[in-house]
Amino acid sequence: MAVLAMYVWQGTNWSLPKVNYVITVDYLQAHLVPFFASAGLAALVVLTAAVTVQPRTAYASDKGQGRTLIRVAQWLCPLAFAMAFFGPSLFSAQDNEMLFLLLYATGALTALLLLPAALSALTTQMGRLLGWWGRHAGRPAALLAGRWIAASPAAVARVVTSIVLLIGLSAQLYTWNNRTTESDATALATQRMLNSSVVVVDGVDRNPPQQLQSFVAALPAGQKVLAVYSSDSPQRQARTVLLGSDAALRQGGLPVPLNEQESLTASVEQTDSKRGRALLQTADLMAEGTVSIERGDIHETKNLQTLQVIASTGHKIDGPSVKHLANQMLKPGWHISVPDDEWTATLATHREHNWWLPMFAMAALAILSFATCLANMAEFLRFSKALSPTVVMAGSRRLFVWTTLLVFLGTFLCATLVGICAAVALTLPMQGPPIRADGLPTTLIGWSATVVTTLAIVMTAWAVRVALKESGRWRPTAD
Repeated sequence: MAVLAMYVWQGTNWSLPKVNYVITVDYLQAHLVPFFASAGLAALVVLTAAVTVQPRTAYASDKGQGRTLIRVAQWLCPLAFAMAFFGPSLFSAQDNEMLFLLLYATGALTALLLLPAALSALTTQMGRLLGWWGRHAGRPAALLAGRWIAASPAAVARVVTSIVLLIGLSAQLYTWNNRTTESDATALATQRMLNSSVVVVDGVDRNPPQQLQSFVAALPAGQKVLAVYSSDSPQRQARTVLLGSDAALRQGGLPVPLNEQESLTASVEQTDSKRGRALLQTADLMAEGTVSIERGDIHETKNLQTLQVIASTGHKIDGPSVKHLANQMLKPGWHISVPDDEWTATLATHREHNWWLPMFAMAALAILSFATCLANMAEFLRFSKALSPTVVMAGSRRLFVWTTLLVFLGTFLCATLVGICAAVALTLPMQGPPIRADGLPTTLIGWSATVVTTLAIVMTAWAVRVALKESGRWRPTAD
């Protein structure tokens, strides 16, 4: 199927969804021969291995030792999940990244390694429970499905384990690559709080005061301007100076000096207004934590760093209109951005590139789900042959349909549910300090559930059709 899809697409330029990467015809055609040769070689290796490799017969002592290891693993797996989820908070590791990583990584890796054994035991118990319920509730389909799952847990456990591990590992990789630093988190919080009500105009120091004043006067009504200067004067208590009119300072939520000769020293911690704290944090070029606030008009360009254009409360700034005015009033070389754009622009680019991970994860999950669907259907068809006499003598095909739904579709739905729970449990601890991931990977988890469920529904319908066709051919013998 992969070879067929590659052959169909190799004649056109096509773009990968969400990643926006274009795979060109010239690139594909140059690698067609190695690609098809490797696909043929892979098929030959698989067929050769299937014919020549025989499973080793296990001795009784090996079986007993294996049962002991599985029993130990199925009890340790929940403890490992609990260690990864609760361990960092119990040991107060939120302030110590090394301790957090030690506890979390140990618990997460142990949980993923022991998960197959735990899921195998869980599959057996769920089969017994389903059979018990079917017997007591008078549900023959549940009884038959439960008995088969309990007697043959390996096939079901392989399906559940592969899907759960892939969803969990994909969520882990995506979350690790989407984690943010303290500076990234602060910049994002600042931009969300300002909500496009402030823009920063950089590179304006080469403009004479007349042009700056013309630019300020041309701004729409309700928009005020603060100027950010750097100063080496020993008389000032801070090296960053924020200058603006009385109205501009009040609109920015900043303290206002009593007269133009007075200078106030303000810090982010001492400012009550959220907007004022964000403006001070943006203006603090020297990262000293304090800014000198002065009242007055923009009268000079020496040491001028940036201009902060502030909208009135509840309003937003139209960026293109400010750019248009800057083009008319200022000399070339200026730049308009939102506060802390130097942090979030890089973060946005990184996240766009990070969509490669979900894309490959979805492709791998689709292929793995399809393969496990085929393997599970083969196991179910063996079971359906033994079930055919019961279905024929019962005279109702609904028994076959419901048994197929429970064995086939139920397996994949349970695997998806357990995979989502495992992914959430292992990524939630990274939503806070010292590791800051930008939310749960809901998009990845949602698409994973959609892919598995869609394939499960299609393959279940196919399994029902094939099983009913086979059961219709059964005839009693040795009468």
